[in-house]
Amino acid sequence: PARHSWSELASGPDRVRGAGPEHLSSERSVRFYSCRMPSIESSIIEVAVFREDDARMEILLLQRSAGQGLYPGLWQLVSGKIRAGETALGAARREVLEETGLLPRKMWTIPEVNAFYSASTDTVHLTPLFAVEVDPRASVTLSTEHQAFRWEGMDEARRALVWPANRRLLDLLEHDLWLRPELERWTRLHEP
Repeated sequence: PARHSWSELASGPDRVRGAGPEHLSSERSVRFYSCRMPSIESSIIEVAVFREDDARMEILLLQRSAGQGLYPGLWQLVSGKIRAGETALGAARREVLEETGLLPRKMWTIPEVNAFYSASTDTVHLTPLFAVEVDPRASVTLSTEHQAFRWEGMDEARRALVWPANRRLLDLLEHDLWLRPELERWTRLHEP
């Protein structure tokens, strides 16, 4: 078989004479193709807002307004975009206040990142995750982005959430933070 440089092979076997599959032995049939990779972006945050009432954790669910172009009527957690010059943590704090009117009592970073693919933009989104505990007596004030809210226990909240990653965030909150004080200690942010 002909010898070719890595850059020649990476440009695709159809562009390099003698580098196609018919010129490689079955033991060394490796193909290199040039391809356009999706972009990778981290510009969105997600926050599970909860309260403890009588030793029961309740999750705040927000229903997107009917007039929203993206996912109208969908029940979701707090989410939003990171603004230019803003940290993910800063965006999480701001979005909780903007979307719910609530102030965090305690706040945690979740030690995982949500990843999802948007076909319309050919983008893989990496989304930092947070948890916020609020005063159980505090009143929710919705932004125009949402038309309703409800507090639900973990099981009902999981059933209401469409996206698997949102349900996974609740699993991490319940099993890894709420039930494991050693992890809670390391992920808690000291200044909510």
